[in-house]
Amino acid sequence: MVSVQVLRLARGPRSTGLSSCIRRPLSALASCLFLGNYGAMVKNDHPSPKDDLKKHYDQPPQYSQLSGSSETTGRDDYVVLAAVVDRLLFLLFLALCLNNVIRFWSVL
Repeated sequence: MVSVQVLRLARGPRSTGLSSCIRRPLSALASCLFLGNYGAMVKNDHPSPKDDLKKHYDQPPQYSQLSGSSETTGRDDYVVLAAVVDRLLFLLFLALCLNNVIRFWSVL
């Protein structure tokens, strides 16, 4: 059920972006969860290899896509929010599984 909500959060129609009080902690959390370049990946939905090489050689890389830049649209903000929620829930699931393995190690 949570996966469906995360998909709905990422793909649902939005008219406005996230507020700055949510965007700042979200960008810090995204970088801690190794999603720092996720904003750049969202902008390039399905680039062709030719376009990717052209962009790589024509423009220098931009490393801080999530840090409050005005280029991100409202949709991109919600996709990054959905990715952060998804990653946090995966880490919670992983911690619960490891806890159960350690707890019931003697039974196995």
